[in-house]
Amino acid sequence: MPYQIVYRKKPRETTYIRKLPETVEKPTKFQILERIHFGQLSSMLKEFGKLHPIERATILGELMKGKYFGRTVKPKKWQIEYKKELEKIIKEAEKLLAKKI
Repeated sequence: MPYQIVYRKKPRETTYIRKLPETVEKPTKFQILERIHFGQLSSMLKEFGKLHPIERATILGELMKGKYFGRTVKPKKWQIEYKKELEKIIKEAEKLLAKKI
C-alpha cells in the first residue's frame, strides 16, 4: 500500500504520513479531462519561445482559472440516500399499478 509524506505550514507546521489517494493511480473522468486540458495549454505555451518557468506557470494559472471539469458540490449523504429511497418507492408503486391493470 503506497504512502506519502505530507508537510503543512498552516495552521501550524506539521509533517505526517498518510495513504496515497486512490485518484493518483485511478483518476476520475473529470481529472483526466483537466490534465488533458493542462497538457494542451502547456504545449501551446511552448510555441511562444523561451519563457521563465515562473512566467509560464503564471500564464497557465490564468488560463486554467475558472475552468469547470466536473461537479462543484458533492451532494450530502442524506440527499443521496433520499434519492435512492425515492427511486425504490417509485418502482414499487409502478409494480402495484401494473398488477391492478
